[in-house]
Amino acid sequence: MKKLLVILGAITLVFGFAVTAMAADATFSGEFSFGFATVFADDKDMVGWGDLEVNFEFAADDYNTVVIETNFEDPIFLLSGSLFYIDTAKLDTDIGAYFGLPIGLVHSAGWHEPGGESYPDETTGFEFEDQTMDSIGEATTAIGLEANYNDVAIIDVDFSVAQLSQGDVATDDPLKGGWDAYFGVAMPDIADFVSAEAYYAIQDSSEFKGYFGVDAQTTQIADMITAGMSLTIATTDAVMWDWLYGIGASAEVSIAKIGVSLTGNSEDALDLLGIDANLALTDDFGIDAGVALGFYDDAETLQCFDVSAYAKVGTATVRVGYDVTDATKNVKQTEYKAPAILQDGKGGAYFNVGTEF
Repeated sequence: MKKLLVILGAITLVFGFAVTAMAADATFSGEFSFGFATVFADDKDMVGWGDLEVNFEFAADDYNTVVIETNFEDPIFLLSGSLFYIDTAKLDTDIGAYFGLPIGLVHSAGWHEPGGESYPDETTGFEFEDQTMDSIGEATTAIGLEANYNDVAIIDVDFSVAQLSQGDVATDDPLKGGWDAYFGVAMPDIADFVSAEAYYAIQDSSEFKGYFGVDAQTTQIADMITAGMSLTIATTDAVMWDWLYGIGASAEVSIAKIGVSLTGNSEDALDLLGIDANLALTDDFGIDAGVALGFYDDAETLQCFDVSAYAKVGTATVRVGYDVTDATKNVKQTEYKAPAILQDGKGGAYFNVGTEF
């Protein structure tokens, strides 16, 4: 299986580079990050990590574009058990341009993860204000339609069918059950300051039972305050519901930017509180610090305290820091700028470097 993943990854990269090199209408982009951290756990003291995202877009003609998005976890250790994913593989067809319509109308067909519309309006560093729904499943066969005006999306409609069984309808918690089909509508830019999404996931296709979800996010007052919420209602044998909210605010004073965000849910009205600060000493050097506090039932009050210094060299960012946390206790938020690898340990020092291309 590992050899197959290596082969698939190599084929994808070779194909992507070849297409980019030979086709004037092809684009190539991605992200790369690498680092290591001291992990104060019983079974290890230091660990390395890495991540590589590679995305391709190829214009087959004036109206059709092939989009492929891939992800490698620990790419430099690919032979020793890393994972390779194709997150998205789809064909976008610009129907609006083909028929000369005054608005854009793009049809998409292929594989992706439905749900979890991303809104680029987070205000704080911890981003607790972002309570939009996560993707509800893995790779699926999907058909989508987007209407846009002046390249700004007005509405997205998505229908997806699960490739594999995603769970059992008879689960104890219908809100976390599997699903067979998904229908969603997203409006990512309403009146220039509100984004919203609604969907219905069918768990029992014979009776169309499943769960309904909706989320929204708004940014106000010169992008200094952001609020978000989501609500999920199950319509299986027992009606169940779950809600989340988040609020974040930030302010800039001289070279400092301070952010405060909090979140809660149907089980804990106040779940987490985050305070973060950025001190931009120059355009290329600065210090980041963040502390997260827990207020849920039996929570560890100090979730994490993470402080780091960074330097920008062109498009690359080099960061050195220290994270105080203890993932062996009842902790939900283990890091701020530290790598997610510290979620498995008791915090420690870390180094990482990353860039976008």
